[in-house]
Amino acid sequence: MKNLQQTCVCFYLFITIYIALVLCDEDFFVDENYNTINTNIINKNHINSDIDTSYYSGGYGYYFDPPPPPTISTNINQINFLSSLYDATGGDNWKWSTSTTEVEWSFVGTPNPCGNAWQGIVCLNCVDGDVCGITTIDLSSYNLHGSLYNVTNYIYMTQLLNLTLDNNNIFGSIPTAFNYMTAIENINLSYNQLTGSINLNFTGFKSLTTLDIANNLFTGQMPIANEEITGYYIGYNLFNGAIPNNINSMSSLQSLYAYNNQLTGTIPLNIGLMPALLDLNFGVNYLTGTMPTSMNTLLNRIQFGSNSLAGPFPIVLLSCPSLTVLDMDANSFTGTIPANINQLPGLNTINFDFNLFVGAIPDSFGGFTALCWE
Repeated sequence: MKNLQQTCVCFYLFITIYIALVLCDEDFFVDENYNTINTNIINKNHINSDIDTSYYSGGYGYYFDPPPPPTISTNINQINFLSSLYDATGGDNWKWSTSTTEVEWSFVGTPNPCGNAWQGIVCLNCVDGDVCGITTIDLSSYNLHGSLYNVTNYIYMTQLLNLTLDNNNIFGSIPTAFNYMTAIENINLSYNQLTGSINLNFTGFKSLTTLDIANNLFTGQMPIANEEITGYYIGYNLFNGAIPNNINSMSSLQSLYAYNNQLTGTIPLNIGLMPALLDLNFGVNYLTGTMPTSMNTLLNRIQFGSNSLAGPFPIVLLSCPSLTVLDMDANSFTGTIPANINQLPGLNTINFDFNLFVGAIPDSFGGFTALCWE
C-alpha cells in the first residue's frame, strides 16, 4: 500500500509539472473591442499564415486589430468648385459611366472626391491624413448642359493640370476666371456650343501644352497661346481676321489646326519657320496671297485647301522630305507641277484639285508607292 501511495504522489507531481509547462507556452487572443481574453488558445509556433503577424505583440502572444484604412480628404474649396460645376451644368441629368469602379458624385453628408474615387476626378498622390488637391477633371461625354460662367471658386483650382469637358452641351463664353488655373497643362473644350471671343491670357498659362477648342462657335481674332504649347486645335469655329503676325511666338508648337474658320489676309512669312512644327492646317478659310517662301523641313502635313491662294507651285515644299500629306485643292495656283516632285517619297496624299495648273502630270508620279489620289 505504501508503494502505491508513493506511485500516486509521483504521478500527481508529474501531471502538475506538465500542466505548468504547457500553460507557460500558451498564447491568448486579446479582443480590444471588449477588453476580454478570448478562450481560443493557439500555439505561437503554428500561427495561421493568413494572419498579419505585424500586429503580433511578441512574448505575450497577443494579436491586436489592425489600424483603420488611410484617411484622405479633399480641399473643401475645390469641393465647392465641383459643386458649382455640377449645379451649373445640370448635374442631376449627367450620364454617368457604367464601365468604371469609380462612384457618381454626391454632395450629401461629407463629400470626398479624392478619398471616395469620384468619376472623372484624379488627385495628387496623397498619403494618410493628407488634404488632397484635384489635378484632373475629365467629364467627356457626360451630358453637361449649361454655362461655365455660373461656376465659382476657379481661384482655388491652382493645382488643376487637366480639364476635359469635350462632347457636351456647354454654351456661353469661356470665363476670364480660367486664368486662375495657372498650373493647367491640357484644356479640351471641343465639340460644345461655346461662343464669343477668347479673352483669356493664354500666354499666362506657362505649363499649357494642349489647347483643343475645336468644333464650337467662337468668334473674333484667332488667339495666341504660350510658347510652351505643342498642340493647338481651333478648327470648325468662326474666328475671323488675319492670322496674327506673332504666331511664331508659339515656338514649341508641333500641331496647328485652324481649318474651317473665316480667317482672311495673307499667311505670315514666319509661320513656315516655326522650329518644332510638324502639322499645319489652315484649310477652308479665306486666305489670299502666296505660300511662304521658307518652310520648316520637318513638316509632315501641309493643308491649305479651299482658300484663295495663288502663284506658282511653291517650290519650297520640295525641301520638306518628311511630307506625307500635301493638300492645296480649291485655290488658284498656276503653272506646272514640278517634275521633281518625287523628291518627296513619303507622300501618301496629294490633292491639287480645282486649281489653274497646266501641262501634263509628271511621269515622276509613278514613283509614289504609297500615294493615295484625291
